[in-house]
Amino acid sequence: MRLKPMTFGALLFAGAFVLRLVLVLALRDLHVGPVGIASADDVEFNRLAQSVADGNGYVSDQGTPTSFRAPGWPLLLAGLYILFGHSYPMVYMVLCLLGALGCTLTWWLARSLVSEDLARLAGLLAAVYLPQAYFSCSFLSEALFVPQLLLGVGLFVRHLQRPSWVVLTLAGLVLGWAALTRPFALLLVPLLWGVLLVDARRQRRPLVVPVLLFTVAFTLYFVRPGMRHR
Repeated sequence: MRLKPMTFGALLFAGAFVLRLVLVLALRDLHVGPVGIASADDVEFNRLAQSVADGNGYVSDQGTPTSFRAPGWPLLLAGLYILFGHSYPMVYMVLCLLGALGCTLTWWLARSLVSEDLARLAGLLAAVYLPQAYFSCSFLSEALFVPQLLLGVGLFVRHLQRPSWVVLTLAGLVLGWAALTRPFALLLVPLLWGVLLVDARRQRRPLVVPVLLFTVAFTLYFVRPGMRHR
């Protein structure tokens, strides 16, 4: 009997979550955070998150404001620490949830591009792909970036298939958020402009409004209210 899409998606999420939780329990002490040299990515992300949660701001080891590390992942960690205290078990739980979400979004995105059978295969392969599963064992920004990227691209593809300014705006917002997590996502902007251009020419659709909506939504996070040029 073939599973309904919603049932398959729920089972895929649950299975991917359990696999990642088992991996974390096998490889990590849930009560120990990142360890190693101070400049290691996971150590710095965690230190920045703790600094924000403790009310000291987004600052370097010397106590000065820093933009060396993208803020998306540390700020999410900081939110968890504010809500639950410096609970590493909670962080690992969220990492497993993000990993499972990434697998489910892989299936969701693939459904827009290939057959349902191939989409389900893509989701299952993502669930058992060990490098992706290992993100749940480390305090690295990829754990958050993967579902952000999949959701943003998935929304963009939905807009191409059934034009919607709301969906396109949401795609810009999600991908802009992703750029705050992994800055190389900024490279998506000219690439997706090109896709919108090709789509507009093929479908004889207006180009200016979609490009403007997507760009404004993408860059919204990077605008500081009240900022003045000097």
